[in-house]
Amino acid sequence: MDKKEKMQELIKKIQYHDYLYYVLNKPEISDIQYDKLVNELKELEKETGIILAGSPTQRVPSDITNNFAEVEHKIPVLSLDKAYNIDELIKWLNSNKIEDFVAEPKIDGFSVVLYYTNGILEYALSRGDGKIGNDLTNNIKTIRSIPVVLENKINMAIRGEVFINRDDFIKYNEKMGNIYANPRNFAAGSIRRISPEDVAKIPLRIFVYDLYTTDIKFKTHIESLEFLVENRFPTPIENIALFSDKETSKHFQSYKVDQIAEFIKNITEKRKKLQYDIDGIVLKTNNIDLREKLGYTSHHPKWAIAYKFESPTNISEVLDIKVQVGRTGKITPLAIIRPIKISGSTVQKATLHNQEYIDELEIGIGDTVLVSKRGDIIPAIEKVIEKKGEVFKIPEKCPECYSKLEKDGAHLFCKNRHCPARIRESIFFFVDKLEINGIGKNTVEKLLENKIIKNIKDLFIIDFDIIKNLEGFADKKVKIIKDSIENVKKKEFAKLFEAIGIESIGPNVIKLLIENRYDSFDKLIEIAKNKKTEELSKIEGIGPITALKIVEAFNDPEILDLIQFFKEKGFQVGVEKKTEESSSNKIFENTVWVITGSFDNFKPREKAKEIIEKLGGKVTDSVSKNTTYLLVGKEPGSKLEKALKIGIRTISEEEFLKIITNKQDSN
Repeated sequence: MDKKEKMQELIKKIQYHDYLYYVLNKPEISDIQYDKLVNELKELEKETGIILAGSPTQRVPSDITNNFAEVEHKIPVLSLDKAYNIDELIKWLNSNKIEDFVAEPKIDGFSVVLYYTNGILEYALSRGDGKIGNDLTNNIKTIRSIPVVLENKINMAIRGEVFINRDDFIKYNEKMGNIYANPRNFAAGSIRRISPEDVAKIPLRIFVYDLYTTDIKFKTHIESLEFLVENRFPTPIENIALFSDKETSKHFQSYKVDQIAEFIKNITEKRKKLQYDIDGIVLKTNNIDLREKLGYTSHHPKWAIAYKFESPTNISEVLDIKVQVGRTGKITPLAIIRPIKISGSTVQKATLHNQEYIDELEIGIGDTVLVSKRGDIIPAIEKVIEKKGEVFKIPEKCPECYSKLEKDGAHLFCKNRHCPARIRESIFFFVDKLEINGIGKNTVEKLLENKIIKNIKDLFIIDFDIIKNLEGFADKKVKIIKDSIENVKKKEFAKLFEAIGIESIGPNVIKLLIENRYDSFDKLIEIAKNKKTEELSKIEGIGPITALKIVEAFNDPEILDLIQFFKEKGFQVGVEKKTEESSSNKIFENTVWVITGSFDNFKPREKAKEIIEKLGGKVTDSVSKNTTYLLVGKEPGSKLEKALKIGIRTISEEEFLKIITNKQDSN
């Protein structure tokens, strides 16, 4: 085998493993083995000076920036006609004499078109105005679930939606300062970034749903979808269905035509548990000849229609806009609205995120607004219905300490560390993370108002004879607070570390530091004193920005003073050294767990994760063939369906409690 043939073989192998990992979520090899294949290909490319079409080494061209040229579409990229109830769908089916059809989830993402020439992804465009789109090729290629080169030398165009999973959205949006209101905006903003290197860092995904080609004559739409699946394109396969009284599908669910109402009811209930957002269901004529006969209007194809979920909404009035100051100094505007009922609950507030968000919607006090519960959970102002007030502008000064606010990214910050609001929020955070019984927000506010405390340290030098005289502080409550404050000194190092609330150093970073033997404040102070950011950056999962934040934090006089105080008061300022547990105590050793749902005894459910890890198990986010057990709580998500499908053993909360209780009783 010559070098070129070897390169072709490596490309096929890498693409196969990309498909297993990014589409099926069933990796067969480790990350190290995968990297070895990629590095071998890179070496051969370097030796030969040849880069073959579809090489995975070219997914992120590091020296290219985009200018998003405008390119004309080769296919009609139209909107869809809409229906809002079953009767309208039935009327559409009957009037067009449609005997069989396909139902697909309508992904709430960013619409793109992929153009393949001779089986190679030539370019990718945004939807644009339906006739002309922006060239997003370099950015789209960073989405690893998209095949760049196919074995079939086909010429085709494929429509799809770029999106981000809900869990990933929360995680990555937080890193960016919560500048995006929802997953769709995040996906749209991310895919339009100037540098493909930046896009590649974000776990964007895609589902494809329409194939246009003259190279293959498909008789039905479901055939074209099956072709996409067989060529390793990602589709929401578990939620696509063929409705026909005559035939069934090889890869997708099959139903009788009269079961459409039942299907819609099921998927409407199921959508809350999906990792991706959907805002409706699309029905498409299955018969291609009939599709061509029905044709198009200037606005939409006649052979498809979208059944739209109605987000629970109500109309309200913006009574006021408050400006909140967080413990890091971040300024968050909050709309106070006339109380309204949405989905059975009263809504009185909606976050406005930042000034850019306010400007985009042009919101002001007094405006009549449409309020929704996105995903049936988060209250959000969707639009201004009637304008009365001027567009709200966040003040230039902090509402509590009057320091001048400073812009950082999309947000404004109060940089005064002695701002009363920042101190108050820091104490709230501290007592919450350390679960100090008897001290809630109201208690903290009362202690601050009466000048009993002015910072975190003061919690541990309270004069209990004085607080006994305060209203609401009976002897019983004072004793609870006193005992709890004393017991908190025994809390493990990781909990104390998190409770301090250092910017960019959350529980995951703390865990990585401890696992890599930076398991005490003294060790972190030492490495920070020598400014060894490179050493910290070598830890997988800690990048250069986080490493710099760690070094800055442990050179900060106020943080060092707080740590010294904790030492003097007898807190756990490092991981307690214990004699190594015998392997018999690690009952979950060599097992991989996934957790889904909510629990009565583990709130938050991270507590269950801590127990599993303490007993030797590993906890991951997604179900795969490597998963040993799925711990199932109330209202489990799609992870349960997947686990049952591939034969993963499920453990209920009751069973889990019995296992760990027996374990603890035997020690």
